[in-house]
Amino acid sequence: MIAGAKLWEHAYYGAWIPNSVTAKRDLDVGPVESLHRSLTPGWHYVQSSLGASWLVFAVATLAALVLGGAIRRRLQPGPYTGPLVATAFGLAIAVASRGDWMPYGRLLQPYLPVALACLASGAVVVLRRATTSGVGIALAVAAWSLTGLLLEPDPGVVVQRFREPVLDNLGRLLRERGEPRDLYAIGVAGRIGYYARPRTVLDVFGLTSPAIARRQIAGTMFGKFVPDEVTKWRPVLIMQNYWPQIQTLLNGTRDRYDLLVTPIAPRAFYIAVRHDRLSEWKRPLERTYDGHVVEPAVGFAKWRAAAPTGA
Repeated sequence: MIAGAKLWEHAYYGAWIPNSVTAKRDLDVGPVESLHRSLTPGWHYVQSSLGASWLVFAVATLAALVLGGAIRRRLQPGPYTGPLVATAFGLAIAVASRGDWMPYGRLLQPYLPVALACLASGAVVVLRRATTSGVGIALAVAAWSLTGLLLEPDPGVVVQRFREPVLDNLGRLLRERGEPRDLYAIGVAGRIGYYARPRTVLDVFGLTSPAIARRQIAGTMFGKFVPDEVTKWRPVLIMQNYWPQIQTLLNGTRDRYDLLVTPIAPRAFYIAVRHDRLSEWKRPLERTYDGHVVEPAVGFAKWRAAAPTGA
């Protein structure tokens, strides 16, 4: 299964690792630098998502199982190998990805064949060696995990809970105000696109374009991004949570865009609206997000003041 998936990727993308994966994971700067960039935020993500109590309980349970088996000299590596490999693999992905693929399953595809193989092997082990004590331990871990998540809310989840209604509202706004012929270049395209149906929402990085997916070009830490592939769509709205990318797009287009300045921008996203359609979008955007649509020079100055790093 893994070999088949990799052969297909190489035939389609022209590389063993698709360039969008290389770019998003910073692999184009080399494995050492990529690991250096990922370790701290990745481990922080694992800790904040699982919670300290879950980690302590999981480590203690695993240590007790291994130590107890070793003392009784009855430790058989078979039952432990599958779950240990799957756990190590999952932690490695979470750390290397800095948790970026977790919300809504983003960036999971490159790992999916291996993840399925690990889950399949683990299922076989469980089905063949299921015991009452093993089931009891599994239920205890599940109960403790749920309790830990309730007692130790993930800070990232709090941020997502703030962002999700804002993102959903943008999707609904596109659905209500958009025209069938309009195109929109949007970050978080999956979630916003769900609520924007049947409007045509395109990924702001251009990742929905086969031309970009198969073009072997240098990437950045924000993924593969080819501005001319996005601006040729002449999107009515451009939305992204990193305003320098919008600036790059506007520098490469002949169309004039105006910018939405709103207090929620640094915590949610930034929006640019094509000037020839401003009369249709100005009032709905200002009313929905309690902001003002201004000319680009003023807008970028205010965005920079609110978020000097861009996000």
